[in-house]
Amino acid sequence: MKTTTRKSEEKTIHDQKTHDLLFQQYLKDLNQLIKKYPVTENAEFKELVNFKRNKELPIHRWFDYKQGYAEELVKKLLEISNPPKDSYILDPFNGVGTTQVVSQVFGYDSIGIDVNPIATFTAQVKTRIYKQSDIEKLESVLSSISKRYKKTKHIPKFQKLTSIFTPKQLDQILSIKGFWEALEDSLARDFFKLAYVSIIEDCSNRVKDGNGIKIAKNKKIISDVHGYYEKKCKQMISDLKEIKNLRSGKTKVIQGSLLKDAVYNQVKDKKIGAIIFSPPYANCFDYCEVYKMELWLGDFVKDYADFLKYRQLAIRSHVNSKFSPEVKNHIKSVDTIASLIGTYNIWNKHIPDMIRGYFDDMHLVLQRLYKVSQKGALCSIVVANSGYKGVVVPTDLLLAAIGESIGFKVEKILLARSIRASSQQMQELRSKSNLMRESIIILKK
Repeated sequence: MKTTTRKSEEKTIHDQKTHDLLFQQYLKDLNQLIKKYPVTENAEFKELVNFKRNKELPIHRWFDYKQGYAEELVKKLLEISNPPKDSYILDPFNGVGTTQVVSQVFGYDSIGIDVNPIATFTAQVKTRIYKQSDIEKLESVLSSISKRYKKTKHIPKFQKLTSIFTPKQLDQILSIKGFWEALEDSLARDFFKLAYVSIIEDCSNRVKDGNGIKIAKNKKIISDVHGYYEKKCKQMISDLKEIKNLRSGKTKVIQGSLLKDAVYNQVKDKKIGAIIFSPPYANCFDYCEVYKMELWLGDFVKDYADFLKYRQLAIRSHVNSKFSPEVKNHIKSVDTIASLIGTYNIWNKHIPDMIRGYFDDMHLVLQRLYKVSQKGALCSIVVANSGYKGVVVPTDLLLAAIGESIGFKVEKILLARSIRASSQQMQELRSKSNLMRESIIILKK
């Protein structure tokens, strides 16, 4: 058994002989993939593969979604794709609807799919076409809001409820919840509910951090939660006035996964002219854990069984739920990577099965996307590579290879930005071929 230290991190190999054999095959596979699918650096995408720029943009800023990408990215990819005006734009990992909001502005109808109920709810509210009479109704409700606050009758069963807010904050949070619950008009109720959900993190003593949330040290306490909420509502109404009459495309938002036949059947007969999406990365991030405050306080989950249900619907990109280790589409290079990672002292023994499952799930996703898209349609995928114990998982190259095996032509892979390497070995690999990166894969049917 061999132990090495990398940046204060002990790395242990359990089976040196097996490791050495797998590592040689891994390097061989890696070099073949690098040679077959050259990557082009494109600096204009560097700041567009995350959500930061959307925070100041009307509609997009209604909910801060850490895993999203910029409006400008979708605009550029739509311009590159140039789909027929009578076709649909599809985003099978829709998040909070950035692809759909931009598609509306371009005059395209769109379909968005996501398993996270926070995301689908946000996308539905953001992509509605609000008439002048709707805006006036929202303003009228907001003008009398101080008289409408009342404590909710449905206090969430979230165990951390009393520890993430001060007593005063919690009273105000629960009275805001009671306010929007009592609204009879569904459009107004959803609008004011989204404003409520969007301020939960800001008003709490927590902050989203990687694969979950943590206590935020030195975070400024928002004592006037009502005032903060009303300011958010005013901003959202102001956004509606600013973009009024600028959107024409129709939208359909589907709760679920393209892996499920019931969801696929809703899409398969549509005329899909372009596909733009960013799937979960193979990095063990569990988005249910990241958004658990909003899931509980927004009544998207009623109990822990509900919470687990959404975890298990997602593609196999994390290890926080029981998932099947079954693989229907075996990929030799993926199995080599997974097995190699399994020779180290990884923090969770299920990571190799997760990696195999992730690419198996993505194979089915790409297979179904190929079937539903029109001839000549582009499929643009924003994805980041990941690494475990110094072994890089070249997700962009592997997805390109899977897409090509299904029938797509690999048009190009664009290097959007480099990402932090977490070990000396990753640094070495990165210096050779810049493998630790976030990329945009463009496939063509």
